[in-house]
Amino acid sequence: MKKRIVTLFFAAMMPILMIAQMTMNLEYRPRAEARYGYKMLPDSASKPNFGFSHRARLSTYYQNDWLKLGFGIQDVRVWGDENLVTNTGVYGSEASIDLSEGWVQMSFLKNSSLKIGRQFLVYDDQRFFSTRNWNQSSLFYDAILYQYSKEKFKLDAVVSLNLEKDTLYLNRYSAKKMKTLNLVHASYVFSPQFTASAIIIGSGYTKNDKSETIYMRGTYGVFLDYKKQGAVLWVSAYHQNGKNVKGRDVSAYNINVYGNRKFGKFTPGLGFSVISGDKTEAADTTSNPGKDNLFDLMYGNSHQQYGHLDQFSYMPKGTANGGLLDFYLSTEYQLSEKASLLADYHYFMLNQNIIDPRYNDFSIMVTEKSLGHEFDLGFRVILSKVVKLQGGYSFMFQDSTLEIIQGKKPGTTEFPQWGWLMLTVNPEIFSMK
Repeated sequence: MKKRIVTLFFAAMMPILMIAQMTMNLEYRPRAEARYGYKMLPDSASKPNFGFSHRARLSTYYQNDWLKLGFGIQDVRVWGDENLVTNTGVYGSEASIDLSEGWVQMSFLKNSSLKIGRQFLVYDDQRFFSTRNWNQSSLFYDAILYQYSKEKFKLDAVVSLNLEKDTLYLNRYSAKKMKTLNLVHASYVFSPQFTASAIIIGSGYTKNDKSETIYMRGTYGVFLDYKKQGAVLWVSAYHQNGKNVKGRDVSAYNINVYGNRKFGKFTPGLGFSVISGDKTEAADTTSNPGKDNLFDLMYGNSHQQYGHLDQFSYMPKGTANGGLLDFYLSTEYQLSEKASLLADYHYFMLNQNIIDPRYNDFSIMVTEKSLGHEFDLGFRVILSKVVKLQGGYSFMFQDSTLEIIQGKKPGTTEFPQWGWLMLTVNPEIFSMK
């Protein structure tokens, strides 16, 4: 009887399997790093850090004519983080397995689909939404995504609402994490060379860990992308209003411009980014903080955009709420079809003057805005269809203002530098199409 049921089940499933597609991918990504100034300026008491980390990920995707499913698990760890050990061996570590993807997508009405679950979100210049793939853990979202696509027009709408645990009452959430993230993104392809898009984002944090009051921040912007005959030019501009995480009124902006041009094997580029900061005055701002003018980048890809040393990966701390001006040059030289050299230069400045944190006097300001010069060197080599090798070396010439922001005495920090080497192996181990 059981054999007959199994036979009938597979017989019923065969028509579905015959028209379905299924793929399974593996990724293993070990990385070695030597740190002496990564994220924090070194001084005479600092000691270099050398270590390895890895990401091991298994992803599976299923698709038929109207249904798609994605599922992925990953293990992210620093080598040697095991805590299950004895004098004679290492047996295991704390759980580091995580769900990188877990979603279902259903198509309907020809041009619409609904995607539900843990998924990656990437839009435009990745100022706000990115996979942040440099992080070994990467970045994903638990959300509901509606998509509409017809010819040259695309529309995405995302809603999310987060809880820390399954409870019967209350909707409290940690004030350190985003309670809700929602967006509408529309794009239109005017020509093969020119695409324009607009985005509206509503993001919210709870007032505190015990409150259900949500402070909402609105972000509105446009992205223009032009490509023609080896040249690229894009511009993005954004404005924010609403309330910040502490309930202060928000009025902030972000402007970005970048262009490059390919000359044979050499591709130089030039760009700048402006992140507004708090307009602090020489007065006691604790009693009357006024509006929050520091632009919130939310979950953007700061590592690729604001220097590989990640001195400004968290703008409130990295700039003491002063905002940032970033003028940069990018270069790429293609040695062959499978190998390239890269070199970027950044000149960083504060957008606004800040109060000098060394003194208990709100009338003393740091008037020098220059933060420093960063150089990011790198290479990438495609060893095979599924194997890629990358590496880099970054260093910085910091100015005294950056030292002051990080609580260092001017002139006491040493030469910040950081090197890395990473191997990525990403084969497709199963395919049914």
